[in-house]
This record gives sequence, C-alpha cells and structure tokens, in this order.
Amino acid sequence: MSTLLRAGAFLAVSAWMAAVQAQTQEQPRPAPAEPNPDLATLDEVIVTGMPGGTQQRKVEASFAISTMDQEAIAKFAPQSTADLLKAVPGVWSESSGGVAGANVNLRGFPGTGDAPFVTIQLEGVPVYTPPTLGFLENSSIFRIDETISRVEALRGGPNPVLSNGQPGLITNFLLKEGGEETHGSVRYSTSTYDLQRLDAVLSGKLAEDLYYMVGGYAQASEGVREAGFNSEKGHQFTANITKRLENGKLKLYFRDTDDHGAWYLPVPLRVPGIDASYVQVGPANRNTVVEGPYGEPLAADYGDGRGFDGYLAGGSLDLSLDGGWLVSDRFNYLKGEADTYGLSPRGGPRTIGQLGFASANTLISGRTLGADAYVQHLGFWAVQKDIDSFTNDLSVTKWFGNGSATLGYFASRFGAEDLWNLNNNARYFEIGGDREQVAIDCAQVTNAPAPCLNGTRLNARGDGSMNAAYLVGDYTFFEKLRLDAGVRWVDHELSYVANTLSDPVTGLTGTPDTHNDYREQAVSWTAGANYAFTGEFGAFVRVNDGFRLPYFDDLRGGQTQLAAGDDLFFDVRQYEAGVKFARRNLGLYLTGFRVETQATRSTAPTVDAPVAVFETEAQGIEFDASFALDNGFSIIAAATYLDADISADPDPELVGNQAPRQPRWQFRIAPSYDFSLGGIDGTVHAAYSHVGNRQSNIQNTQPLPSYDKFDLGLELRTRSGLSLRVAADNVTDEQGLTEGDPGSFDINANGRYILPRSVRFSLGYSF
Repeated sequence: MSTLLRAGAFLAVSAWMAAVQAQTQEQPRPAPAEPNPDLATLDEVIVTGMPGGTQQRKVEASFAISTMDQEAIAKFAPQSTADLLKAVPGVWSESSGGVAGANVNLRGFPGTGDAPFVTIQLEGVPVYTPPTLGFLENSSIFRIDETISRVEALRGGPNPVLSNGQPGLITNFLLKEGGEETHGSVRYSTSTYDLQRLDAVLSGKLAEDLYYMVGGYAQASEGVREAGFNSEKGHQFTANITKRLENGKLKLYFRDTDDHGAWYLPVPLRVPGIDASYVQVGPANRNTVVEGPYGEPLAADYGDGRGFDGYLAGGSLDLSLDGGWLVSDRFNYLKGEADTYGLSPRGGPRTIGQLGFASANTLISGRTLGADAYVQHLGFWAVQKDIDSFTNDLSVTKWFGNGSATLGYFASRFGAEDLWNLNNNARYFEIGGDREQVAIDCAQVTNAPAPCLNGTRLNARGDGSMNAAYLVGDYTFFEKLRLDAGVRWVDHELSYVANTLSDPVTGLTGTPDTHNDYREQAVSWTAGANYAFTGEFGAFVRVNDGFRLPYFDDLRGGQTQLAAGDDLFFDVRQYEAGVKFARRNLGLYLTGFRVETQATRSTAPTVDAPVAVFETEAQGIEFDASFALDNGFSIIAAATYLDADISADPDPELVGNQAPRQPRWQFRIAPSYDFSLGGIDGTVHAAYSHVGNRQSNIQNTQPLPSYDKFDLGLELRTRSGLSLRVAADNVTDEQGLTEGDPGSFDINANGRYILPRSVRFSLGYSF
C-alpha cells in the first residue's frame, strides 16, 4: 500500500506542476465564482423518508430532514462517519473514539453508549439491520469516501414505519452514478499526524444506457492522537453499475472495506502532561499475548482497535408501469468481521507510592519508576465479532389523482457470532512515557478497585429475522394541504445461544449454554400534515408511535425479564411541528418536538443481569438555516435546544435527573466565502460549534462541561481541474470532554477528550 501511496503522490504532484506550467500560457479567464444554489434550492429533492422509489421536494416534506452534497461534505472534512453526523441538527455524536466505536444520540433519544437510535443506510437500505450490538454501532462498518455523492439525515418523521422501523435517526448515503461523459478524480492527502491517503473515483458510460462508477481509497496514519505507530490503516473499493431501462432503472453496487483504527478510550484527567493527544496504546504494549476466550494464549495487536473487514453488495430496481404504478425493490447483503481490541481503564490513575510501593520497574526496558510516578490498572479487551445480514425492501406504489398509496414488505435475516474476553487479568501500566507494563503484582495491591478482576468471557451466536408489512398513503387537498399516514406491522424473532466461559486464572466456573428464543409482533404508525402557504413557505405537524426493538444483547442481559415474560420492545412516542421557507439563496427550517422514550440503563457487556429500563420526556426546538449572497458569501447555521429529563426509573432518586448524554444547547455556525483571483477560484470557510453542559451517566454524578470548537478551511481550484484543500480541525486545541468514566459512578477520574488540533492537506485533480 505504501508503494501505491507514493505513486499516487508522485502523479498528483506531477499533474499539479503540469497545470501550473499550463497556466502561464494563454488560457480563458475563469468566470467569478457563483453562489451555490444547492445551499437552499427551492426544488431540492429528497428520497429518504419516502417509500420505494418515490421522491419529494424537501420544502414540502412533513418531517425534519437535513441534506449535504459532496461539496458540503468536503468542507466539513469529517474525521470519521460519526464525525459527519455533527453537521445534523439535534445529533450528539461522540466521535472521539477514533475512526470507529462512536457513541451517537439524537435529541430526545438518550442512550448510555453506542448508537441505539441511529440507522446507517446505503442507497436506502440499512447496512446492518440491528442499529447497535455490544461493541458495534453501524458507523463503525461504514466509511465515507469520494464515491459518496450525497447524504440525507431524517430525524423522527416516518422512520417508525419505513426501513428497519428504528424511530430515531436515519442517515442515508447515496452513491455517485456514471453518466454520458467520463469523469474522474484523484486526490492525495497528508496531515500533521502523518496521514498518507490516496482517493480516486472514475465514472462514465459502458454501453448504451449502461453506466459505471468505481472508486475508493488506501490510507495509513499515526492517528490524531499520538500512538507512535500507524494506528489507522485500511482501504476501500466501491463499484456501482447503473442500467437505465425504458420504464425505470436498475442499480447494482459492491463495496469492499478493510479499515481499522486504534480505539480511543477514556484517559486520566488529572495527571500532568496527559491531554487530548494522549492514547494509552503504544508500541510497547500493542502486541500482547493475553488469555483467549477459552483460556488459551491469544496473540493480539491492540493497535488494530476497532473497524471492519468485509463487504457489502446490493442494488435496486425501479419500474414505472402503465396506469400509475411503481414497483421498487432494494436489497443488500453484508458479511465481515467487526473486531474490537482496546485497553480499558479500571479505576483512576494512582502513583506507585499510593499503591504501597517505593518503586517499580518496567518490564521491557527495565527502567525504575519512583514512588511519584503515575500508573493505571488497564484491562486488555478482546472481542471477535463476525456479522452477516441480508435485507430486502419491496414496495408497490399506485398514484391516483392527488394522492398515492404504497404497500411494502421489509424482510431481513441477520446474525452475529461473538468471542469475548474482557479485562484479561488486568495489569498496571505507566501513564505517559513509553506506556510500558510495570512489574506490580495486582494481587498485592489492596487499596485499588477490583484488583486482578478478569471480567467477562463469552462465546455466543445470535440469529434474527425481521418481517414487516407497511402501508403508507398521502393525499393533497386544495393544492395546499397534504396529509400522509402510515402503519407498519412487524414480526421480530431472535434466537441466541450464550456460554459464559470458565476462567483458569481466577478459577471461576463457566455456565453451560443458555438458549433464548424471543418472538414478538407489534404495530407502529405515523401521521403528518403539510400546508403550503406559498410555493416557498409551509408548515407541518406530525405524530408517530414506534419502538426500539430488542437484539442479542438484550437477551443476554435480560434473561430474568424474559423469564417473567416482560416485553423488550421499548416504546417511543414523538410529536413534531415546524415551519420552513426556501428559495434560491435562502432556507429556513424551524422544528419543535416532544419525545417520550424508554431506554436501557446501560449497554455494558454484563451477563445474566436484568435490563434496567428508564423513561424520559424531552422537548425542544431545532433550527436549520442556510443563506447565500451574490457576492460569494454564504452561511449555514444549526442549533438545538433540548430539555430532557428522567421521568421514570426503578430508582426513584433518579427521577428528575437530566437524561444522560443529552446537551441542553448545541449550535454550529459555518460561514464561507467564494472568490476568484488571478485565474484561480477559491473558497475560504470556517465553523464555530458549541456543545452545552451534559451528564455522562443517569446518576448525574459525572457532569461534563460545555466547550467550543473552531475549524478553518481553504480550497483553491484551477480551470485545468487541479484543487488544493486545507482543513484545520479544532484550531484552538480545545480540551473538551465527550465521555466521563464508564467504570465508575463517582466524579470523573477518566474521560475522553474531543480530538486534538490537526491539519489536513490534499491535492486533487478532476476531469
């Protein structure tokens, strides 16, 4: 891969030099940059939230949806898929865990980890039907690259009825397609953290009405935090074939991904010299032999962290038939490995003296650390997870007069196979320095929490199926009032076999296979209305009733509830009302909402423990706007105010607490200016974002303070197709916290910082 990167860099630089030389010759002067009408175009069309192959103007939608094209994505310069979700109003994305392993929540949908209310789609189909499993949220298995043309993010709305019925956030990524002309681009990127990345995409025509798009990337870097080795590495390849038919379109795509990055876990907060650039995994401890799930030696590279190695293949078929009929089918198949390797802190930092020792030696270099040196108890977590799924969404739509009706059938078969060993006889490591293991016998330490605890070992296999029938319809009265409604019936079935394994280190005895079968049917619904005062101004209201479905971790953790016959469908009720205004250079969207949810207390990997369920009530206002002037200046703004509290809990002392991981205030303001100077078009852009006070846990004992973040960017473009991009993230190096100490209810001893300051540079050529 390094040879490929060097070759790509050489080609990109050579192309740049050739273009600069060509610029010295007589060439037509480019026209001044025009404001981008797509910032708030009146006729912008969306497909997410619509059944089958139907579509709708964004300004006419009776729900809250945000859109970003490839130019907007490039300006945002996301560090990961989860990082891009920060551009969506009402989304709180803790993307500080690295390229994978984020925690993502939606306004009014509190969670304590992963992304239980977020669905990632490619071309309208979930990449994996369960939104979250233990050590897996779906942004971890999806990578953004230059093959993506657009993203649409729908909050609430008709989500309980469509797709996998997940009622929170659906983020739908749409691939580029080929056309009559051949187009392509190649881009080389580097950074202040030694990123070496090559992106390329090519599209065009294969034959009459047959088009192609291929592209992908290869990359390696130390990572934004100072790991001391290439902690982020991988590649991705995507191919998309489009066949235009006389009465429709057929699309087939294939995406192969092998991309991993170090898992950034909380680090000590009150140790001198430890800040947002610190990560515990390093060259001295990344390659470690630990006890495997069955007590066997397991040689693992903890530098691999979290990621995905697998493929996703799918497609769609849309056929328009006589009489106002549309038949649409969307499908995909995913298979791969989503393993996790990480160093998890057990308790806060301690000096060697606090542990009762005058000094201690490091095991590799033999250095002597004094009594005032800081060390920490770390567990080596190893999770091997194989996943697979097949999903098909078939619908038939009939248009009649001023309305339409769609009947659909969503079917999915999915599975996950897990081998876990968490903590692996945790050891002490120095904080900072070379991060070596220290020769301290944890059995001799009596004044630190949970010495020698070996944690959870698990061998499990889960298989599930979802079969859902849905009916949606709409009708327009007087050319102004549009009503829509939908209902979904789902049959959800799970089969799960789990075996907690014996532990040869501590002598704990494992449990035999525990087999849980779970099946439940339920109905969700939605209803909305949109009134168009003019072609540019409208208002909408919506109510929906849905649920978060249980998956394999709920069975493993909820066996006592299952024995009592409790329902594991967690109810969600949403109310929304909004106004919107859109014309060529201005878009304003204001949405008020109320959400009533049930959620699990924790996604922690416990075994044979009852699921603690709490209820929340949340209300707030969401603002989304864009504005452009003819002089090249434009601005995008998004803000959310949220009041979310615990309304019910088994512990009455917690009722009234602030819902976890739900900031009261969030806003982002992103101005940009397009200019033309000396034959070069350019754009300078910036972003200021604010995240308000939050609580890390439901007990409200781990408050997280507000923080502010500034980003800057510059892009220069020549008429020959060359471009130079510079993106500076977290310019002021703000040390904000996204997560407290998941291993404790006390005040934060550890925390996870937002990513530190970094700058990315890229050189591209498009044709």
